[in-house]
Amino acid sequence: MTAGAALLAVAYRPVSSEPPLLRQPTWPYHWAGAAQRLAAEADFSAAFDEALAMAAHYGPSERKLRLHLALLGLRHWDALSERARALTQAHVDASLRVQSGALLRAAFAMRRETLVCARVGDDPELLTVCERYAGLRRLCDRPRPSIDLTVWCLERYAQPRHPPRAAR
Repeated sequence: MTAGAALLAVAYRPVSSEPPLLRQPTWPYHWAGAAQRLAAEADFSAAFDEALAMAAHYGPSERKLRLHLALLGLRHWDALSERARALTQAHVDASLRVQSGALLRAAFAMRRETLVCARVGDDPELLTVCERYAGLRRLCDRPRPSIDLTVWCLERYAQPRHPPRAAR
């Protein structure tokens, strides 16, 4: 083997065959990825709770990570344990402080705005946004909406609960 080939073999060998979580156990993005994989497999066991907790523990200042974990918990709220719900609420609280707009828009699209708006507190701007979302939801969830109303709601990311009535 030539010297150049030996150098290339060393430079391009795999760093480690260990899973990333074992290689870098304090990296919050690996814990968030583990939580995402477990949620995709619908495995909301203690392992999911632990992944959420460790991601929060190692990444308390990671804004995008906290938003991602808040949305992950909101998306699967009905299947979560009490511990996972408490952790999700902590992620929601952290995201409301720094990324309230993105969190509220995504929660509204998932039909989980009531869970987020319950955590807003006394911020008048966020309370106004929550009241507007509630009004929009009441309007768009009417039974048998017209096609025009359905289109109007969809343009505002409000999926109507009922199908539109047939045009005459």
